Amino acid sequence: MGFQFGTILWGVALGAGGFLTVLLTEWMHTHVERKRLATVLYAEVAALWDRYSQTLGAPLVRWNEGQALPMRIQLLQRHNFFAVYDRNTDKLGLLKPQEAMALVRAYALAKGHLESISLAAELTKRDDNQALVDELGRGLRREAMQMRQVAEEASRILSRYVGRTARAGGRAGALIGEVDARTAYLTGRVGA
Repeated sequence: MGFQFGTILWGVALGAGGFLTVLLTEWMHTHVERKRLATVLYAEVAALWDRYSQTLGAPLVRWNEGQALPMRIQLLQRHNFFAVYDRNTDKLGLLKPQEAMALVRAYALAKGHLESISLAAELTKRDDNQALVDELGRGLRREAMQMRQVAEEASRILSRYVGRTARAGGRAGALIGEVDARTAYLTGRVGA
C-alpha cells in the first residue's frame, strides 16, 4: 500500500512540476515576444519622429499665417512609413489593453496627419488662396503639436519594456525632448 501511495505522490509531483514548467515557459515566451515587439515599435517611433521633426514638424511649428506652408517634401503614397506597426498589429495584445489603445491612437493620429499633409500639399498646389493656406496651416500645426504628445506617450509606454537605455531617455527621448523644447520656444511656452 505504501508503495502505491508513494508512486501516486511521485506522479502527482512530476505532473505538477511539468505543468509549472509549461506555465513558466509560456510566460517567458510571452515576455520575450512583448519585449521584441516593444523594441521594434520603439525604434520605429524614434526613427519616424526624428525624420518628421527634421522635415516637417519643426517647420510647421514655426509657420505663421500669411506664409506659404512648409511643404518641402513630396510624399510618396505607395511608401509605407509605418511598416513595423502594420506588420505587428496582431501582437498588440501582448501589451496591456490601455497601452495597446494608446499606441493605436498614436499611429492612427500619425496616419491621419500624413493624409492631412498630402491633402494640404495637393490643395495648395492647385490654389493660391491664402485664407485656405492659413486654415490648412493652422490645422497642420495643431496636428503637429498633437503628434509630439502621442509620440512622447508611445515612447514612454514602449520604454517600459525595452530596457535600461530607453528608460534613461534613449534616442527617442532625446529627440522628443529636443523637439518639445523647440515647440515650447516657438509657441511662446518657454519654461513650460
